[in-house]
Amino acid sequence: MITIAGSKDFALGFRLAGVRRVFSPEHIEEKVEELLADKEIDILVLWDEDMKKFKPRMRERIRKITKPIIVSVGKTEEEDLREKIKKALGLDLYKEKD
Repeated sequence: MITIAGSKDFALGFRLAGVRRVFSPEHIEEKVEELLADKEIDILVLWDEDMKKFKPRMRERIRKITKPIIVSVGKTEEEDLREKIKKALGLDLYKEKD
């Protein structure tokens, strides 16, 4: 299940695209902590500007976690999507062909 957490402006586009589990909490870091414990979530999409505000311990936890896959969206990313998928699945789906 795909879940989105972020500001109302960030979340609006995902709502319009049909994503049903979208959260725009006042205290984003607390909500993310709660969502990380939800076993039904496969992919958690966060706004990179929100992630920059997280405490260092939470940013480190997000960087290391494999389930759910955390995807940060915005101008910058801590790790590119290819590496996240590789870490979660244990293989590189985008391996260059010979």
